[in-house]
Amino acid sequence: MKENLKVENLKIRNIMKIKEINICPKSELVLIAGANAVGKTSVIKSLEIAFKGKKAMAGITKIVNDEEKEADIIADFDEIVIKRHFTDDGKEELKVLRKDGTKIKKTPQGVLDAMYNKMLKPYAFKEMSPKEQKTMLINSLNLDIDLPKIEEERQKIYDLRTVKGHDRDNAKAHLEGIEPPGKDLPKEVVSIAELSKKLEKAKDFNDVLNGHKTFIDESLSYIKEHEETIKSLQERIGNLREKIKGKNLKI
Repeated sequence: MKENLKVENLKIRNIMKIKEINICPKSELVLIAGANAVGKTSVIKSLEIAFKGKKAMAGITKIVNDEEKEADIIADFDEIVIKRHFTDDGKEELKVLRKDGTKIKKTPQGVLDAMYNKMLKPYAFKEMSPKEQKTMLINSLNLDIDLPKIEEERQKIYDLRTVKGHDRDNAKAHLEGIEPPGKDLPKEVVSIAELSKKLEKAKDFNDVLNGHKTFIDESLSYIKEHEETIKSLQERIGNLREKIKGKNLKI
């Protein structure tokens, strides 16, 4: 028997919330989608029940759909076909067939248990955390993937996105805080050329003002310098007068 079994066909009838479904995978990937409470989990659980029967029904109060009397699960793995039949009174019938249609009469449940122990458990996989699911898939498919490195890169991208998000929110808040243009805007169209001429005149006027300011500053510096010279000469004159007075001379 092959190490890796592939579901060739899965038929489910009147099992829990499922009325009837027939899955024939066309590729390695099968997507099971739908709204809540329509039976997605029942499909996955049915595959486990096909292998384990009542051992996989913990927590299930009624396997047969409430509106029906009988239910079936038929799982075709190419080399082996599992058929389980249930009735609403709790009875269960198992048939395990080879590829040629002959029954496996000796310990058919033992054959299924051996198969189940080697395969990926769909329902258990569903209950795992996303990280555990990724690790199991990578190991099961022998993929050359460095999951910790990918998670590290993903975290860096997430952190960068968070920072950029904060920058965006701050910029948005800043823009919202800016008051819109008010009544001060001109009501008439303004000529850019006229504004440019006025700007040039204003610049020339500022240059003249700056020139006068420079002249005034230089003049004040000059006056201050001469005031200090005058003060120094006055001090010298005072000293000379004292000397002359001491010699009884008249000026």
